Amino acid sequence: MSATFYECTSLIEAPTIPSSVENMSHTFYSCTDLTGIVQINSSSVSSFNGCFDNITKTITLQVPAGSTTYTKFNEAYGTKITIETFN
Repeated sequence: MSATFYECTSLIEAPTIPSSVENMSHTFYSCTDLTGIVQINSSSVSSFNGCFDNITKTITLQVPAGSTTYTKFNEAYGTKITIETFN
């Protein structure tokens, strides 16, 4: 899924990310209109390099409970990303 929506400035709502995804590098890079909830059903994403770089609006990531893959998002993106978990 690497760079799937790269610089897609008209993307407002993200699709649900399936459990089979392992690479999300630059997936939403410069998606300046992206807002709302991004649900990631995968606990095995190993690469997020630049995934949300240059976003301009606040988004909420919904991620599987117990996954430690997503803990560095708050460090990297600060208040632009809120993380919620689901079972």
